[in-house]
Amino acid sequence: EELETLKTTINENDEIIHQLELQLQKLEESIKKYERFLDETKTEIENLDKDMTNTIDKIKNKLITLENQWSDVRTNLIE
Repeated sequence: EELETLKTTINENDEIIHQLELQLQKLEESIKKYERFLDETKTEIENLDKDMTNTIDKIKNKLITLENQWSDVRTNLIE
């Protein structure tokens, strides 16, 4: 009888181990998805940052050009 009880316990433990392995696999898949999401998000943020920096540089250059043109206009008006 003890042997049967031991066998039953072993089988139950095997089932628990199997369930834990399945949960671990799910967790690993979730971690991989999360890591991909982080990588994609990081790339998107970096691209947005580059785009914004480029846009700011373009605006700065346009402002400099406008300032120079305005200065030229004022100089011509004074003359």
